[in-house]
Amino acid sequence: MVRVLVSGTLSSACLGLAGASISASLLGTGALPFLICSCAGFIFGAIGFYRSTMAHSLAMLERYPRLIQLHLDANFPSRGFMRWRREDLRPEMFRGSWRMQSLLMTALLTAQPAIDVSAIVPRVDVSQSFRANGLIANLRRTGIGAGGGSPS
Repeated sequence: MVRVLVSGTLSSACLGLAGASISASLLGTGALPFLICSCAGFIFGAIGFYRSTMAHSLAMLERYPRLIQLHLDANFPSRGFMRWRREDLRPEMFRGSWRMQSLLMTALLTAQPAIDVSAIVPRVDVSQSFRANGLIANLRRTGIGAGGGSPS
């Protein structure tokens, strides 16, 4: 939500100021063109953000289908995404419906930290890595495991 607001606000300011300055130089006033151009800028900025995020979501679905499936199921457990076969989890399933696109974009936003880790360490299965890290963290909390000893 914040990203959409920032994107819309920045494009609103840019288009509003551009429209006002062009109108002021041609007509001598820029108040009404500023309002019109800034409103149009916010709409174009929000739509542009949605389109770029949707394209990124579809690309990440193709690249990390299991990770996106985990986040889809974690965010929307009533939908039963974990019961979907891998063949069903493809971009064509999400292109037809704006509701499914919204679910996919939400899953991408929650999966982004894991995707960033996989960009740094490319040959690691991210979902397995996070399960192992969670297990190690639990073992350290209880004082068992690598470097564990007894908790103090």
